[in-house]
Amino acid sequence: PPTPIPPPVVDQTPVTKANDALAAADKLSADKAAALKTADAAVVTAKGNVTKAEQAVTDAEAKKVAADTALVDAGTALTAAKASHGKHTANGSDTLADLAKQYKTTVAELQQLNPSITVLGSLPAGTEVKLPKGVGNQAAVDVAQGKLDAARTAATAAGKALSDATAALVAAREALRQAEAAAAAAKKAADDAVKAAAEAKKAAD
Repeated sequence: PPTPIPPPVVDQTPVTKANDALAAADKLSADKAAALKTADAAVVTAKGNVTKAEQAVTDAEAKKVAADTALVDAGTALTAAKASHGKHTANGSDTLADLAKQYKTTVAELQQLNPSITVLGSLPAGTEVKLPKGVGNQAAVDVAQGKLDAARTAATAAGKALSDATAALVAAREALRQAEAAAAAAKKAADDAVKAAAEAKKAAD
């Protein structure tokens, strides 16, 4: 009898390679899609950080204005304190002549400032004697100076806080720019992967 002819051997290598390519392309597409999702989330976070930084700058600007205003007010108060009339409370043995000598003024000026005082001898204890402007008012000046120093420190701190907030806003905006660039690159990579997967499927079919 004639020898049977064996069936032709079909080379499955091209099909296997096509299927492997399709699987690889599908995995790459999935990976790129996941990367895009992560990149988009980073953009959302970066936008939130920019919003917070902008609000921080707004708050810092308001505090700086308030601090500067307080500084001006404190300076005005110090000037007024230095120009204010001091006062002396008599101890029972003080005379206008004694006070004039103590505060480097004259009896006539003290009498002019204190028309209600008609005693030429010792003043009754507790009598308040108005002094010339800028005389005997060191306590008030010291208080005003302390407030001015505190206001100056606060204004300096507010200025630094505003500077820091502004720098943070610049950094946040740069981070957003980078995140958006990364997201754009991730989207392109994902789109390319989808296209490659489609071509691989077409080749496998």
